[in-house]
Amino acid sequence: MALKEKKIIIIDDEKGIRSVLSKVLRAEGYNVLNYPSCEHLLSKISVNPPDLIILDLMLPWESGESFLKKIKSIKKYSSIPIVVISGKIVKDLEIKKVMEKGADAFLTKPMDIDELIDKVNGLLDVEAVT
Repeated sequence: MALKEKKIIIIDDEKGIRSVLSKVLRAEGYNVLNYPSCEHLLSKISVNPPDLIILDLMLPWESGESFLKKIKSIKKYSSIPIVVISGKIVKDLEIKKVMEKGADAFLTKPMDIDELIDKVNGLLDVEAVT
């Protein structure tokens, strides 16, 4: 699959975070969609599943942790890599819990953009655009 065909969904209630991450990932050649919450997202994913999800832990309506658990419990979506992001102070035990629920990576906000790109490229098994 060509890099341009790789689709990433960003779920974060902070518009500024969604905007910056979208801009950075589009510059890397990804097709990016972003949403402020998980509300109604499973129905959207069922129509056109992403290749990777970037998921904030603290969201309105449904927590990122709850959505992570839900999506990983659905067989046809369980292999979608999920990068969890959080702006709150997170203890190692909390990170371990999120990873055990199926997260493939965990980054804290504000995040290092190069680290995010490396994680995304690694999870999608693509070479960085130079």
